[in-house]
Amino acid sequence: MRTVFWEDHKVKMIDQRLLPSQYIIADFDSVEGVARSIKEMYVRGAPAIGAAGAYGMALAAQRSPANDRDSLLNDLHRAKEVLDA
Repeated sequence: MRTVFWEDHKVKMIDQRLLPSQYIIADFDSVEGVARSIKEMYVRGAPAIGAAGAYGMALAAQRSPANDRDSLLNDLHRAKEVLDA
């Protein structure tokens, strides 16, 4: 089982705050939700945090209403700022 994964157009991750007493998979459908999950330590460790951020960017690209390259890049830049905060 992966700590962070993509399923049904959502970022899913094991809520590591609850381990070992509970095994809960949280799902996020927004960049803001993924950023919050990183800040609140749902996911821990550099590789898993990096994967969560990368999936957050993929989510931003998928949800972007952009119709051209420059608009998409602007949306991705905004998503990066949210994830970096």
